[in-house]
Amino acid sequence: MKKRHKQVMKKIVCIIGTRPQLIKHAVLLKELKKAFCVQTINTLQHYQYELNNQLVEELYDEEEFDTIQIGRTFLPAERLGEMICGLTKIIHQDSNAVLVYGDTDSTLAGALTANKLNKKLVHVEAGERSYNKEMPEERNRVIVSHLSDLHFCSSENAANNLKADKITENVYYVGDLMKDLLLKNLSSDSLCSEPYLFCTIHRNYNKNDPEKLKALLHKLSQLPKKIYFSVHPATLTLMADYGIDLKAYRNIIFLPPLSYNHSIAYQKGADAIITDSGGIQKEAYWLKKMCITIRKETEWIETLKGKWNQLLYGDLNSLPYLLNTIPAEEEYNAELYGNGQAGGNIRKILSKLI
Repeated sequence: MKKRHKQVMKKIVCIIGTRPQLIKHAVLLKELKKAFCVQTINTLQHYQYELNNQLVEELYDEEEFDTIQIGRTFLPAERLGEMICGLTKIIHQDSNAVLVYGDTDSTLAGALTANKLNKKLVHVEAGERSYNKEMPEERNRVIVSHLSDLHFCSSENAANNLKADKITENVYYVGDLMKDLLLKNLSSDSLCSEPYLFCTIHRNYNKNDPEKLKALLHKLSQLPKKIYFSVHPATLTLMADYGIDLKAYRNIIFLPPLSYNHSIAYQKGADAIITDSGGIQKEAYWLKKMCITIRKETEWIETLKGKWNQLLYGDLNSLPYLLNTIPAEEEYNAELYGNGQAGGNIRKILSKLI
């Protein structure tokens, strides 16, 4: 009688560190566990409770992560070095691949570590480009693209961007993991009965300039509707440093960072959304909410079609006019960034290639 050899599951190391990555990984982890042994490493790049632990408690089932304690006062390059040292010590030698998400410093640290350990590198949300090299995220994206072995794209445009960079092998359009999760949480009820706008601001070029931030708050306070402003901890700290009195803006209700479900609920009930977040631009689109993005450019150019998303950076005086825009219903694409099956698509492809 022939002896049956027990099949050993391949091992994938997933590296996360920020709030959006926690959201994406919550979706993909459930799928990966069907086919792989998964090790998750959290760099704690977003170490505050509101940005890290709150989401872990909400979206994960008693999941244990390996974590890296990085310095809080280090310059970005020093912090990156700490991440690489920590990852090198934790990643198991028997792992078959390293998987990273998006464009953060945790993503870059994971990619560089995988390269030095000679591990196959998988990049989820690959190929997005703003073509603004002043953005640290843009520099990270480009480097990670050229280090990666497998590229999973949220959009067809992202796949075309990789092609323009002469990256054509192992590029797959799979859809967006954030859409997978949102479609499962559409039952969230609105938290407010009155008409209001929902706002988040956290990008360096909006919060690090005191005059820019004050001008934005002043313009928001002049709008005829209530503003529910979910404030990033870093933005709140800078507001205090700039001497900004939050009580002076009576039209703005400042909220702490929200849980995932509460964030979706506030967006779902809003008349429109004002943000500089990449993820919220997409969530607004899927919820069919008009979005004003306080940036010069966006990676998610497809959302601009039909004026469902509009860019605003220089002249904030046009904000009231833009908010009165009626998006073109005939230009709306319900299948934008996939059909909510990105996690399953990624798992099936990885099962064949790893």
